[in-house]
Amino acid sequence: MLIWTIDKFVRPEHAGSAYEHFYFLPGFGATIIYVIGVAELLLLLGFVIGFAPSVTYGLVNSNFRQE
Repeated sequence: MLIWTIDKFVRPEHAGSAYEHFYFLPGFGATIIYVIGVAELLLLLGFVIGFAPSVTYGLVNSNFRQE
């Protein structure tokens, strides 16, 4: 998840094209991608330091759950 977060800051156009291709959400500009990146980074930091574990663990785990 950290790699995807870093990608949003380094190559926001790539992240925008991923949202368009996989989630059918076109038109995400760099500003929106940066906001999403900041939110993901805060989530990851909260997860690492153990802040609100029922929330952060659940959100991080939901990103990796495969059904």
